[in-house]
Amino acid sequence: MEANERQELLARIERLEKINRALVDRVEKSNSVQGSSFDLFQAAIQLERKVEARTSELKEALHDLAQSNQELTDARDKADEANMAKSEFLANMSHEIRTPMNGILGMVEILARTALESRQARLVNTIKRSAQSLLSIIDDILDFSKIEARKVELESVPFSLKKLLDDSLSLWTEWSRDKGLRFECQVDDAIPDGLLGDPTRLGQILTNLVGNAIKFTSEGEVVVRVERLISDSEDVLRIVVRDTGIGLSSDAQRRVFDTFAQGDSSTTREFGGTGLGLAIVKQLVHAMDGTVGVESTPGNGATFWVEVPLIEATPVRSVETSRGCNVVRDEDEDLPLRSVRVLMAEDNEVNREVAEEMLGLLGCDVASATNGAEALQMWQKDTYDIVLLDCQMPVMDGFETVAKIREIESRSGAEPIPILAVTANAMKADRDRCHASGMDGFLSKPYSLDDLRDAIAQFVRQSNCSLATPPEIAGVDGSSLMDVGPMNRLRQLEELGRTGAVQRLVDSYVRNTELAIGRMKSALMSNDYSSLEREAHSLKSSSGVIGASGVGELAKALELRAHSEQVNACTEKLAELERAFLSLVPLLEAERDRNSAA
Repeated sequence: MEANERQELLARIERLEKINRALVDRVEKSNSVQGSSFDLFQAAIQLERKVEARTSELKEALHDLAQSNQELTDARDKADEANMAKSEFLANMSHEIRTPMNGILGMVEILARTALESRQARLVNTIKRSAQSLLSIIDDILDFSKIEARKVELESVPFSLKKLLDDSLSLWTEWSRDKGLRFECQVDDAIPDGLLGDPTRLGQILTNLVGNAIKFTSEGEVVVRVERLISDSEDVLRIVVRDTGIGLSSDAQRRVFDTFAQGDSSTTREFGGTGLGLAIVKQLVHAMDGTVGVESTPGNGATFWVEVPLIEATPVRSVETSRGCNVVRDEDEDLPLRSVRVLMAEDNEVNREVAEEMLGLLGCDVASATNGAEALQMWQKDTYDIVLLDCQMPVMDGFETVAKIREIESRSGAEPIPILAVTANAMKADRDRCHASGMDGFLSKPYSLDDLRDAIAQFVRQSNCSLATPPEIAGVDGSSLMDVGPMNRLRQLEELGRTGAVQRLVDSYVRNTELAIGRMKSALMSNDYSSLEREAHSLKSSSGVIGASGVGELAKALELRAHSEQVNACTEKLAELERAFLSLVPLLEAERDRNSAA
């Protein structure tokens, strides 16, 4: 082979080797790239599997969450149904218990106003106290249930602090006297009489605290102190109730405001109670944006205090009764409902009899129906000043009855007649339903004679009915000295054969009252407050029998002040009582002589 050919062949081989090396490099590079892609591919597959697994977990969690939400919704609906059932049960229980309680307390009050021997009067008083204790327990249970269900709504209305204290504390005067306790109320002069708030609930707080103090005190005293605390940021009403009773241990103080709490089991056995009173006080005070507390040493009594915001209001003559009826009247005024025509619908025979007796004592002319349909017919045929409707009656209930009456009045253009709901249902929803249905007022069973009188007096006054005592029986400064109702009933006794009843009673009352005033003056001069209180209590009772309402109210006020040993107040009230009696005597004698002439 020639050299040229050989050289050309070597050059070709070299080119082929270069091409081969390049191909080898390309293949190696290609293999390397393919390996990386494969790894990425495998990683992508694993990630996708993880995403699918996580998505499945999330779907399962979402399903569980939806199921839990449904279960919570079902539980909430069941809780709402349970609360509704509880509210209905409370309303029904209130109605079923209060209906017979109205019969018991009503008949006892009527019986107490009849001529009784001392032993009979004591037995009647025991029945009354026992029934009131039972009613207090019922009210505590209902109140606690309403508070627990957050269904208590506080009012904000003007009220008289003096009236609230008198009404609340007078409930405990007899019990404290029977236990031999000194019972006193001290009020800071810096506190205005006109306040703004919820007088019913504030009275309930005071009543619970004072009732507890008297219950756990066997000797010594119970003192109520009402103070005003003023700072740069707030104005506070402070109520302090101090007793000399059994006291509380430090452990008992920590839990005394808890539900169903008592000092210990022996306390419950000895003193009774539900353990709800102070729990209700705490909840009500907190609802008023206030605070409550206690300081005590075992064996040395206890001091409970309440602080709530003090808001001044323009003094008003409108007061709130324990049954929630606004009554416009002067202090110590007792208006007879003489000749007021009342249409009453009540299906319960006992309650109907109680109402008829009470209305008769108030001097009303009563027409009774056993259901709403009868009442509607009677209303259409005759004229009445006011209608009292029980809410739950057969044939036609009170709500349907008032709707029909209002419809007829609207069509005819007649002036609406006052309609008062009288019901054993004590829940606020019941009160609201009564007002929404067209009723003008609400009276809860059981009610006292005073509750009934005040409720009717409000509306018949608005109707311009004559309630005031006639001019010939007007008292000093225009106040009412006499309720002619008892005198009229005495005349009825004479018509039945009790000849001379009016003359004997008037002469006896005048003679014995003159002697009683003399004894009260002597007792006051010798600081014998126990005798003064006893004489005032006796005069209050005898004045009620003859209808000397003005003297009776003053005797009641004197009794309270004698119990608290308020020397200046006793002196003033006794002088006021004597002046009222001297003004009353000619009126009584005129009634006696008029009866003799007839």
